[in-house]
Amino acid sequence: MSERKREDLNMDDPTDRAIFISYHMKNPGMQSEVLGQYEDMATGGDGGYCDSFNRVTFREQYYKNVPNVWFSSVLREFDKLQIYKEMQTASG
Repeated sequence: MSERKREDLNMDDPTDRAIFISYHMKNPGMQSEVLGQYEDMATGGDGGYCDSFNRVTFREQYYKNVPNVWFSSVLREFDKLQIYKEMQTASG
């Protein structure tokens, strides 16, 4: 799989969102935080607060009408990408 350019991604598509997280989100801490929020929202959670001052959750702020299954799909696609990356690394 070739790495797609960020501007070519449709962020509403779970596969493209997973590609963005996997290939374009370079900070491992940020990547882990986003995946944790998605795991929470995949099971009906709110993803936590955006900041400690205005008490608005990630789901309220950015994903108001996004169904839980979308987050599950992103996580599934992200896992597939990680397997693909591992296979690429192993094959040299």
